[in-house]
Amino acid sequence: MTEMDVSAKIEPPAADAGAMPISQVLRTVGEQAEGETLTIGDIVEALGDRAMAILLILFCLPNCVPVPPGVGLVFGFPMLLVAMQMVMGRHKPWLPAAVLNRRFKVKDYIRLIDVAEPRLRKVESVLKPRYTFLFSDAADRLMGAFFVLAAISVILPLPGSNFPPAIASVLMSLAMLEEDGVVLTVGLTIGSLGLIYTTLVGGAVAWAAVAASRSVLGM
Repeated sequence: MTEMDVSAKIEPPAADAGAMPISQVLRTVGEQAEGETLTIGDIVEALGDRAMAILLILFCLPNCVPVPPGVGLVFGFPMLLVAMQMVMGRHKPWLPAAVLNRRFKVKDYIRLIDVAEPRLRKVESVLKPRYTFLFSDAADRLMGAFFVLAAISVILPLPGSNFPPAIASVLMSLAMLEEDGVVLTVGLTIGSLGLIYTTLVGGAVAWAAVAASRSVLGM
């Protein structure tokens, strides 16, 4: 059997999928996959109109736990692409073929959702429209700028730099979908602290590198 034979096929979301909790949407994507592998493109097609925010969540989830080096780059790069499109005012994501065609095992996707779903449900249980004036096209662009910084922090190979921005981005993306200004503020606070941490650690690493170079060169 060739790889094409076992590629997953996912049915488009039902007409009322817009009312479905995000944790359930992500679960359904895995359950409806027919085959042993699926691609990012399969997932984007299945997510419909909420693809932008849900993709941010999906790309951030692997970085919400301690991960080995390299994982931040794998998921941080597509996160950065989506965030940049938010800054440009796009409402539907565009991803290059190299990202859309990235293939992984359905069982690995389901394993990720198994870990993330209980935590997502806890956040979803408190989500509701609050302080909706914080949400607009202009605000989406500003949040996109934050997501760009968060993605850069995720990508950088610094100890602990992926964790807070990834969690913050998940909270903010969920808040955007439900227009919950309280959860948005919590996410922004966590993310800002995370970015400060990344800046301090990055600065310390850069200073140490410069000092080491001067020592080696005898300056």
